[in-house]
Amino acid sequence: MQFKFTAVLLLVIVFIVGCSSQDSDVTEEINIDVSDYFPLIGLERTYIEYGNTGQEEIYNDIVIQEYDKEGNEVIYIHRYGGLIGESVLEYSVTEKEIRLIYRINSLLNKEVNELELSSNKEWFTGDGDDSKSIITGRDLTVKTKAGTFNDVLEVTKIKDSSEPKIVKYYAPKVGVIKTVYLLSSEDEHVYSELESINLDILLGSVDKNKIETNDEKEEIKQQEIIDSKIYVDNRYGFKFQLPFEQSENIKSNYDTWNEKVILKFTYIKEDVEQSLFSIIIDDEVIEQSNWENPMDVYLGNNGVYTFSLSIVPEPSISLIQSGDENILEYVQSIMENMYIVTDSFEMK
Repeated sequence: MQFKFTAVLLLVIVFIVGCSSQDSDVTEEINIDVSDYFPLIGLERTYIEYGNTGQEEIYNDIVIQEYDKEGNEVIYIHRYGGLIGESVLEYSVTEKEIRLIYRINSLLNKEVNELELSSNKEWFTGDGDDSKSIITGRDLTVKTKAGTFNDVLEVTKIKDSSEPKIVKYYAPKVGVIKTVYLLSSEDEHVYSELESINLDILLGSVDKNKIETNDEKEEIKQQEIIDSKIYVDNRYGFKFQLPFEQSENIKSNYDTWNEKVILKFTYIKEDVEQSLFSIIIDDEVIEQSNWENPMDVYLGNNGVYTFSLSIVPEPSISLIQSGDENILEYVQSIMENMYIVTDSFEMK
């Protein structure tokens, strides 16, 4: 037993020394808050992927924030379409690092620990390929089909000399806007680039000074709150007046269910989480005379999408258990004012 314990101890020491030696090359820190380069919660992005033989594929993703049963924040990106297909990527985001911690796709469903972005000059990614990432450019201006982005961060990922380098460009509040494969010093392949962004954030939007609209593009699809009361969605073509004043406790996010897109509004404060209402977006055009869902309020169609309103009729258990009369009254006032949504709902 003494021999086994000593052997294990030696292995642990060797491992620690080895890790320390490896990490010593990647500890130079730069003055940057990497969380600024993670896409805003609720952001929708559309990308074009370019294949080796000239084919093009479109994929979309949505940045979603939810809370688990223990009240812990969960941030993930739901991607669908493109060369890879559907996937869900869960992240841990701090000022110092952006780390991929869970991956779900057609082949995998497991925890991972991959360092995507760091405040260090360079770092080991932990993706199983002994890859190293290096910040190779800052304050860049990069053009994509979605427009021109400023203050862009360039990160180069290196595996070994036989593999192409992968260069990713990150824009503030938007995330990755372009990915390039460097096959050699003179040969590069643009693997993907951002085609459009759709800002559906309830509280705030991308700093307009960070994005210069592409003059050749008629419109960058985006959503924003106007005068703190109007919710505008240019991607799906609708707007409506909010039945409440802006509040840091009310969150909105897009999700998908049963092949429909759902815009959800939720009240969240400490241990209380109360769903308020949802705008349901169906890509099947349905006339009101053919509406057969008595649980949802028909709002109309714009010839492309059909819109309906789903209202949560009952308080959540967490709201009841809180016993907070102020919150109960606030949520009740929103429910009483839901007619504002139906009366003001407009489509393009």
